[in-house]
Amino acid sequence: MYITIHDNQFRDLKNFKGEPAFPDIFTSRDLTADFELISGPNEFGWARVPGELYHVNAPLNSDIWNEDFRRRFAQWRCAVFAPEGFEQNPRPLPVVFSFAGIGGDYSDNALYVRHVVKELGCIMVTFDLHLTGYRVLTDDKSFCDADTRIMKNIAIMGSAGRPIDNTCLKQFVTEQAFNITQICAMLKERYKIPGEEPLPVIAMGFSLGGFYAYQCALQLPNCVGAVCAAASSDICRYDLYKMFTLARMAPWLIPGLDVLTAGILHKYATYAMAIAHVTQSPYSGKAACGRDIPIRFVIGSEDKMVSVQREREACMREQIPNRTVIEVKGMAHKPDTGEFVPGFNDMRKLNPLGERIVQELSGIVRDWRSAHGE
Repeated sequence: MYITIHDNQFRDLKNFKGEPAFPDIFTSRDLTADFELISGPNEFGWARVPGELYHVNAPLNSDIWNEDFRRRFAQWRCAVFAPEGFEQNPRPLPVVFSFAGIGGDYSDNALYVRHVVKELGCIMVTFDLHLTGYRVLTDDKSFCDADTRIMKNIAIMGSAGRPIDNTCLKQFVTEQAFNITQICAMLKERYKIPGEEPLPVIAMGFSLGGFYAYQCALQLPNCVGAVCAAASSDICRYDLYKMFTLARMAPWLIPGLDVLTAGILHKYATYAMAIAHVTQSPYSGKAACGRDIPIRFVIGSEDKMVSVQREREACMREQIPNRTVIEVKGMAHKPDTGEFVPGFNDMRKLNPLGERIVQELSGIVRDWRSAHGE
């Protein structure tokens, strides 16, 4: 099965100000997103939830990528999980887009799939973000560990003279929000979902994925809420053991610190150096829909990456309604226990932080259903 989505159909998609939701450079030419079904529900699924796996070729015009970067960033995987019987009874449902943390694989989102699809009755989608999975800057798609993958790609960008600065980060989050729009159009065609309006979207993410979820929620006119876990609304407020502060103020200290760290800390030290040129988040303020959609920041009290107090202060300072910081006592920067659910060899047990993520997501879904008479 092949499904082709033409990007110029989104030219008239507007935000609440009446402005184009996405840059004209994305929609002015007849570019397409081509979805190829690789595995259907009989072969593909996570946590015993059958799904569909697509390989996507979706090149976008860019003022900052060279032709090689543009070609490689156009290649990504997309996993779709729909409720049982949805193909026989298609209807507008919230589509939950789930994003993993720094360097994580899209399959990390298997953690939530049964909760989203089986319990909440929503469609769940996850896809490769920039510098992860198939969306990398090498032809080698073998799955080395996430730390190696993210560091290798950061090095490639550095060698090409393309730092991760404010312009680059904005391109990342704008392309990813546009990908969500392309996927929603594909789902409408794939399942013959009635209605002219775009499907309602809920963005959900963990750590860096939580930041991406927040940024996408602000750009998408059809977003009805977001759950941003172990995440900050500002990329500059991520600061594991002061690595990010040091990278900006005294970058010569980071290599020495890096030598003393191992495993996951090595990845964060590398990323801290990579985003040292980022001084602001791309999007802030009112959501594109113009409504005060619920945005929930779920953070553990013991999280060393993001601070509950700093996020609460930011929410109060910005005075944006319906944006809430929720503290989960005793929890650090991890949503699961590390153990697998009995009988599920690819689904880890949620810890209290992970359970609160699902709880907040459930509240947003419940409110949407109530508003739409379901």
